[in-house]
Amino acid sequence: MSPRLGSKAFSSCFLQPLDRPMPMVATADVGRVAAELLLQDWSGKRVVELEGPYWVTQNEIASELAKAAASPGSRGSGPP
Repeated sequence: MSPRLGSKAFSSCFLQPLDRPMPMVATADVGRVAAELLLQDWSGKRVVELEGPYWVTQNEIASELAKAAASPGSRGSGPP
Protein backbone atom coordinates (compact mmCIF):
# COMPACT_ATOMS: atom_id res chain seq x y z
CA MET A 1 0.00 0.00 0.00
CA SER A 2 1.40 3.39 -0.95
CA PRO A 3 1.47 6.24 1.55
CA ARG A 4 -0.98 9.04 0.81
CA LEU A 5 -0.22 12.72 0.47
CA GLY A 6 -3.49 14.59 0.37
CA SER A 7 -5.76 12.67 -1.99
CA LYS A 8 -2.99 11.37 -4.29
CA ALA A 9 -0.97 8.23 -3.69
CA PHE A 10 2.80 8.54 -3.85
CA SER A 11 5.74 6.26 -3.44
CA SER A 12 9.43 6.77 -3.00
CA CYS A 13 12.33 4.69 -4.22
CA PHE A 14 16.07 4.76 -3.73
CA LEU A 15 16.41 4.70 -7.54
CA GLN A 16 15.10 8.25 -7.82
CA PRO A 17 15.75 10.75 -9.23
CA LEU A 18 15.74 8.83 -12.48
CA ASP A 19 18.66 10.82 -13.90
CA ARG A 20 21.01 10.10 -10.98
CA PRO A 21 23.77 7.67 -12.00
CA MET A 22 24.32 4.75 -9.67
CA PRO A 23 26.42 1.60 -9.64
CA MET A 24 24.98 -1.57 -11.14
CA VAL A 25 26.36 -5.07 -11.45
CA ALA A 26 25.46 -8.03 -13.64
CA THR A 27 24.08 -11.12 -11.91
CA ALA A 28 26.67 -13.22 -13.78
CA ASP A 29 29.43 -11.15 -12.14
CA VAL A 30 27.86 -11.64 -8.70
CA GLY A 31 27.79 -15.40 -9.26
CA ARG A 32 31.37 -15.50 -10.55
CA VAL A 33 32.73 -13.49 -7.62
CA ALA A 34 30.69 -15.51 -5.12
CA ALA A 35 32.10 -18.75 -6.54
CA GLU A 36 35.65 -17.38 -6.34
CA LEU A 37 35.10 -16.31 -2.73
CA LEU A 38 33.69 -19.71 -1.75
CA LEU A 39 36.89 -21.35 -2.98
CA GLN A 40 39.09 -19.13 -0.80
CA ASP A 41 40.22 -20.04 2.72
CA TRP A 42 39.29 -17.39 5.24
CA SER A 43 37.50 -17.07 8.55
CA GLY A 44 35.54 -14.40 10.35
CA LYS A 45 33.39 -11.73 8.77
CA ARG A 46 34.12 -10.23 5.40
CA VAL A 47 32.55 -7.54 3.23
CA VAL A 48 33.13 -7.60 -0.51
CA GLU A 49 31.98 -4.67 -2.62
CA LEU A 50 31.15 -5.26 -6.25
CA GLU A 51 29.98 -2.94 -9.00
CA GLY A 52 30.09 -2.75 -12.77
CA PRO A 53 32.55 -0.75 -14.85
CA TYR A 54 30.37 2.38 -15.02
CA TRP A 55 27.38 3.94 -13.32
CA VAL A 56 24.05 4.23 -15.15
CA THR A 57 20.79 6.10 -14.62
CA GLN A 58 17.33 4.56 -14.51
CA ASN A 59 16.51 6.56 -17.65
CA GLU A 60 19.39 4.86 -19.49
CA ILE A 61 18.20 1.44 -18.34
CA ALA A 62 14.64 2.20 -19.47
CA SER A 63 15.93 3.35 -22.86
CA GLU A 64 17.92 0.14 -23.39
CA LEU A 65 14.96 -2.01 -22.33
CA ALA A 66 12.72 -0.14 -24.77
CA LYS A 67 15.22 -0.75 -27.58
CA ALA A 68 15.43 -4.45 -26.73
CA ALA A 69 11.64 -4.79 -26.59
CA ALA A 70 11.30 -3.16 -30.01
CA SER A 71 13.97 -5.30 -31.67
CA PRO A 72 12.97 -8.10 -34.07
CA GLY A 73 12.69 -11.46 -32.37
CA SER A 74 11.95 -10.05 -28.95
CA ARG A 75 8.19 -10.48 -29.20
CA GLY A 76 6.69 -13.55 -27.66
CA SER A 77 9.74 -14.36 -25.60
CA GLY A 78 8.22 -13.24 -22.29
CA PRO A 79 5.08 -13.98 -20.33
CA PRO A 80 1.75 -13.19 -21.99
